[in-house]
Amino acid sequence: MLNTVHLAEPASQNAPTLRDQQEELVFKLAQNLSACVTRRGDFPIRERLKKLTEFFQSAYCYFDESARTQASVSHTAEWLLDNFHVIEQTIRQVEEDMPADYYHRLPKTDDGFARIYILALAIGQKESIHYDIDQIENFTQIFQSITPLRIGELWAMPPMLRLAVMETLADELAVGENLKWDAAPQPALLREAGDFASDSPKPATETLIVNCILNLRLLGTQDWKAFFEFTSIPEKILNDDPAGMYACMDFETRNRYRNIIEELALGSPVDEVNIASQAIELARAGTSQRERHVGYYLIGSGRILLEARVAYRPTFNRLMRRWIKNNAALTYLGSIGVLTVLLYFGIIYYAFSVSEYPAQIIFAAILSLLPASAMTIELVNWLVNSIIPPRTLPKLDFETGVPSEYSAMVVIPALLSTDKDAPFLARQLERHFLGNADPNIHFALLTDFADAPQKDMDGDQQNVEQAQAAIELLNQKYGNGNYLPFYLFHRERIWNPSEERWMGWERKRGKLEEFNKLLRGNDATSYIVRMGDQSILSTVRYVITLDADTQLPRDSARRLIGAIAPVG
Repeated sequence: MLNTVHLAEPASQNAPTLRDQQEELVFKLAQNLSACVTRRGDFPIRERLKKLTEFFQSAYCYFDESARTQASVSHTAEWLLDNFHVIEQTIRQVEEDMPADYYHRLPKTDDGFARIYILALAIGQKESIHYDIDQIENFTQIFQSITPLRIGELWAMPPMLRLAVMETLADELAVGENLKWDAAPQPALLREAGDFASDSPKPATETLIVNCILNLRLLGTQDWKAFFEFTSIPEKILNDDPAGMYACMDFETRNRYRNIIEELALGSPVDEVNIASQAIELARAGTSQRERHVGYYLIGSGRILLEARVAYRPTFNRLMRRWIKNNAALTYLGSIGVLTVLLYFGIIYYAFSVSEYPAQIIFAAILSLLPASAMTIELVNWLVNSIIPPRTLPKLDFETGVPSEYSAMVVIPALLSTDKDAPFLARQLERHFLGNADPNIHFALLTDFADAPQKDMDGDQQNVEQAQAAIELLNQKYGNGNYLPFYLFHRERIWNPSEERWMGWERKRGKLEEFNKLLRGNDATSYIVRMGDQSILSTVRYVITLDADTQLPRDSARRLIGAIAPVG
C-alpha cells in the first residue's frame, strides 16, 4: 500500500549536492527512526517556546536601542525589527498547535525527541535557501518510503518546522550579534546521520537570518490541509473507497474518518495504514451501495466489524459513551426520573425536619415538584453535553457547485397582504441568491393572500402583479437565456368551514405540501400563478424552506445539500 519513492543514483563524477545530502540524511533517519513508539514524559515545547520568547524579546530590545542611538543599523537589525510580529505570531501558532496531550501521543526516540521534530530539523539541515513546499513534500515522501508517519505526525509537521526555523534563527542571531543564547540540544540520531562534508561554503550569518524570517513567512501562508492529504498514506488508501464517495466528501468529513482511524490505532495492535486497508477490504466485500462505502465501517453500523478485525479495545470512557448512545432514551429519561425523585424527596425530608405542621409539608411538596423536575432536566442536559461531544454530519463537497442530480429550490412561504410585502420578499430572495448562486439552486416565493371574508378582495390582483413584476425584474438582472433562477407560486383562497373564512389551504404547511405535489408532477393544487420555467420542477430533489425574516448565510445552501445528499 505504500507509495515507494525511488532515490536517484548519485552522479559518480560530481560531488553530491546539498539536496542529495539532505535526501540521504532523510533516508538514513527513516531507517533509524522506524522503531519509535509513543512515550509519555516531559513536555519540552513549552519550555523551549518560553526561552525563544525571552531571547527574541531581548534581541528586539537590543536592536531597537541600537536604532535609537546609532545613525545606521545592520541589515540583520532591520529585518528583525520589521518582522518581529512574524516571530511573535509563529510562537503563538506553535503553542496553539502543539498542546501537551497532542505531543505525548507522538512517537519519540529513546532520548525523548519526537520523530517528526527530528525530520523537521533534517529538512532544514544545512539549508541556505528558502523553504519550498514541494521540497518539504518530497523529503516527507522519501521518509515514508521507509517509515510511514502517523496521521498526528503529519499534522505536527507545520509547528515542528516553525520550531526548527526559530531555533536556527536564534542560533544565528546569537552567533552573528554575540547575544546570549542557550542553544537547543541536537538529537543524537541527527548528529550521527548528518555527518556530511559539503563543498558549498556556508552562507553569511546575515543571509541565514533573512532566510529564516522568509521561511517563517512561507510556513504561515501554506495550505497545510493540501500538504497533509498529499503526503498521508491512509488518505491515499481511503481514496480507493469502492463506492467512490470518499474523495467527493468535504474536508471536515474526510478528517472525521481519519480521526476514527487514529482512535482505532490507539486501542489496537494494528497501525493506521493497516486499519485503513482493512476498512477498504470490508467495503469491497459489501453487498449494498451503503456497505460498499468505507464510512459505513468507520462511523456507521459496520464499525463493529472493523473493530473486531483490528482487535480494538475501547477505553472505559469510550464504552460508557457507546452504552449511553445505544440506550439514549433509557439513560436520558431514567436519569431525569431518578434525580427528580431524589431531589423531590430530599426537599420533603427537609420540610419534615423543620416543620411540625402537615399543611406546611404538603404545601412544600406541591410547590417543589415543578422546580425539582426543571432543575433535574437542566442538570441532565448539561451532563449529556459534557459526556457526549457533538458530531458533524458527513457531507459531500459541493464547494465548486451542486451537481444536477442534487438540484434544489430555496423557498420562502409568505403572505401577500399589503403592497409592501412583494418588494420586501423580493429583496430577501435576492440576498439569498447573491450568497448562494449556483446553476442548480433555484429560488422561489410561495405566497398566499391573507385570510378574508370573501374569496376575492380589493387589492389582491395588484399585490400579485407587484410580486410578478419583482420576480421578472430579478430574472432580467441575474438570469440568462438558459438560467432564470427566480420563481413565483401563488395560491388562491379556499373556504375553510372551521375558520369560517376564505384562506390559503392549511396555510404554511399547505403551501409546502402542495408545492411538493407540483415537484412530483401533480397539478391538482390551488396554485393559480406559476411563474418560471416549469420544466425544471421534475429535476428538483431538495427544498430548503426559509421564513421571510431568516438569513441564508453565504454558501450554506451548498453545505445543506451536501449534508443531506446520500453518501453511501
